[in-house]
Amino acid sequence: MTIQKSIREKYGFLVKEDNPFLIFPYLQKKAEENFSSDEMLDLSRGNPGLGFCPAEKSRKFFGFLVTIDTVLNSNKTTYRIHAKNKNDIAEIEEMIKKCADENFSPQLAKEHLQTLDEIIKEIIECAKQENLNLNKFDCLNSIFGYSALVGGTYHSPKGKKIVRIVVANLYRRLLGDTNIQSDDFIFTLGVNDAIGTLFKMLGKEGLGYLCEGDAIVISSPAYAPYFNEINSRKLVPIELEFNMREGKIELEKIKKNKKKIKAFFIINPNNPTGLPYDEAVIEPIIRIAKEHNAIIITDEIYAQFYNNFFSIWPKAKERTIFLSGRSKIERSPGLRFGDVLISKQTNKFLTDLLRDNLTAPDFKTQFIWMKAPGATHGSFQHTATVPGPSQILGMLHILLGGKERKKYVDMVNENMDKFFEQLGISKKNAVYYGIFDLNNIPGNIKQDICMEQKLYELATKKGVVLVPALKFFSNLSQSEADKTNFVRVSLPNLSSTKVSEAGKRIREYLQGK
Repeated sequence: MTIQKSIREKYGFLVKEDNPFLIFPYLQKKAEENFSSDEMLDLSRGNPGLGFCPAEKSRKFFGFLVTIDTVLNSNKTTYRIHAKNKNDIAEIEEMIKKCADENFSPQLAKEHLQTLDEIIKEIIECAKQENLNLNKFDCLNSIFGYSALVGGTYHSPKGKKIVRIVVANLYRRLLGDTNIQSDDFIFTLGVNDAIGTLFKMLGKEGLGYLCEGDAIVISSPAYAPYFNEINSRKLVPIELEFNMREGKIELEKIKKNKKKIKAFFIINPNNPTGLPYDEAVIEPIIRIAKEHNAIIITDEIYAQFYNNFFSIWPKAKERTIFLSGRSKIERSPGLRFGDVLISKQTNKFLTDLLRDNLTAPDFKTQFIWMKAPGATHGSFQHTATVPGPSQILGMLHILLGGKERKKYVDMVNENMDKFFEQLGISKKNAVYYGIFDLNNIPGNIKQDICMEQKLYELATKKGVVLVPALKFFSNLSQSEADKTNFVRVSLPNLSSTKVSEAGKRIREYLQGK
C-alpha cells in the first residue's frame, strides 16, 4: 500500500490530488460531528451570506414592494400596471398609499412611502447623468411591470433598464469614469458565470483565440478554478508572483517572458491573498498588455472593501473587460447578480481584434450568445439573464445599504487584524481573505506531520475548518517551492470574537496545546 493511499484511507482526502472545494465540505462534516454549530469555527467559505445577513433596510423595503405588487398586479381586479400610462400616475399612487395603510402600521407605511419617493428620485437623477429622461411612472412600471419584482417574467425583466442605470452610476463613482453608460453592462449569474463564459468564448470551442500553448498572464496564487481552466486547456501561465511576507506583487517572470501574450487575467484584490494591486504594478501590466496587443480581464469583486483602491480599468479601458457584482460587498451571493462592463470603446477594440473569428456582429453580442444555454449561438438567450427579483433586490442593496455596508467593511477589517494578531504573523494590507503557511506559525512543533493530518485534526479536535491552498498556486509555483502546507482563510462570516478564537485555536494546535 502506497503512503498516499494510506493517507487517503486514514484522513479521507489528499491535498495534492483533490479539489480544495471538495475537501472543505468534507472537513465541515467532520467538525460538525464533534462540535455544535456555535462551537465550530468555519473559515473555509468565501460566501459572506453564511455569517452576516444582507442589508436589513433594503430587505424590509423589498418586502414592502412585494406587498404593493399584489395590488398593482391583481388577479381580483384585473389591474395590471403595465397596461397603464403616465396619465394614470395619480390613480397608481393612490393605490400604493391605500395598500401601505392597510398592510403596515402608520409609522412603517409613512417610512416606506418616503423611501419609495427617495429611490425614485435617485433613479431619475442617475438617468439624467446619461441624458435619459425618466418620470415617476417609468420607475414604478419598471419595478412592478409584469410582476418582474417577484419573478413574473424572465424575458428581459421589466426592471432591467432602471437597474442598469443604478449599476452604471455606481461604477461611474467607483471607477471615476463619467462615460460609463447603462447599456455597457451585461448581467451574469455571478462573476463565475462571466469567467467561465469568457474561457469558453475565447477557447477552441468558441473563437479559438486562446488555444493549447498560448501564453496568458495570471497571478500565483489565484482563485483555484482559474487554474483548473488553464491546466485543462493547456494554456501557458506567466506568473505575477505574490510575495506574501512583504505583501507585494513581483513582476520578474512577466518581464523576462519572450512569448506572445494573448490575455491578462487580473484578480484585484486577489483571492486568495486578499492583497490589492498598486499603481506600481498596474502601470507595467498595462504597458506590457499594449505591447502584446493583449486582452485584459479584471475580476474586481472585492474592490469595495478598500477605501483607496486602484483599478486597472480607467487607464486601459479600451482593452479591458471588467467583472464585479453584488455577492461579496452586499453579502448576497444567492442573488447570482454579476456585472460585466464592456464599454463601447472596449467592444470596438475586441471586435476589431477578433473580427476574423466572430460569428456574431460584435464581441458583446458574441458574449451574450456564448453565455446563453445551447451551442455557440445560445439558443435559449431569452432565459439567460439575471432574474427580475435578483435585479430589483440587488438595486435596493446598492441604493439603501450604505450605512450597513460601511459597518460590514469595518467589521471585516477588524476581523483581519484580530485573526492575524492571534497567529503572530503579519497580514500586511490584506482584506477579506488571507493565505499563509501553517508551518510558519511561530512555535509550531508539527511541521513534520502531513497536511492532511493537520487539517483533519484542526477540524475534529479544534472545530476549525480551513481550505488547503495548494491548488491556488500554478504548477510552476508548486515546483519551485513547497506550497503543501498553505491554507486560505475567509474572514467575513464570523464575529470578531470568533475569528480571534479561531486564530487562537490554530496557534494552540500547532504548538501542541
